[in-house]
Amino acid sequence: MGVKKHRYAWPASVLVAAVMLVLGIPLAAQASAKPASLQRAEAVHIIGHRVINGKTYPVVYVPGARRYRNMASPLASGSGTLVNHHSGKCGEVYHSQTNNGANVDQYSCNGTLTQLWYFDYWGEDQFDNPIGNIININSGKCFEVYNWGAGNGANVDQWNCAPLSQSHTNQLWDIDGPFVEALGASQYRGLSVVAEVNGWSTSNKGNVDIWQNYADSNQMWDVNFGT
Repeated sequence: MGVKKHRYAWPASVLVAAVMLVLGIPLAAQASAKPASLQRAEAVHIIGHRVINGKTYPVVYVPGARRYRNMASPLASGSGTLVNHHSGKCGEVYHSQTNNGANVDQYSCNGTLTQLWYFDYWGEDQFDNPIGNIININSGKCFEVYNWGAGNGANVDQWNCAPLSQSHTNQLWDIDGPFVEALGASQYRGLSVVAEVNGWSTSNKGNVDIWQNYADSNQMWDVNFGT
């Protein structure tokens, strides 16, 4: 019986270190280089304040924001749908789930509560576009970027809404015309990062994630709440 030969595989960390040494890059630089999928966007950068009805709200700089205004007023209420321009399908919490971590996807619009959302105003960007939580009517939980992700492809799910006073940036969204811009990821990366249907899917259960804003139709939404 023949003897199987095994090729030894060097650990990835050793190979990276060797390449960096050849290129003359200090090994310490490795520690500061996080993969995009592991980048965490937790801070919020406030540039001013606005007083509405005697209450003070923050104004923040959001990279890539445009001068739009979808909502009749910053404090407008009302529930409605998020309809993707490319697919014509509704953003929803999969299978009407109510647990933390339940996935957000798209599905043919059917009027169910899991496809309805409302907006809880937190503040606004430098162009007066409203920023706040997007809350699912069925579960009462927040549309969020899972685990404060900032990289392209970071997943969108639902989770218990943190108090607005805590400014959890992975649950704060800038309603910037047709774009639903992820506040934390955009500020962390210094560019516009938006909710999208991954891969231009037109199928039911097409996944919703975040990606750098290229103004593609799968990154645009009809925001039918808060009006």
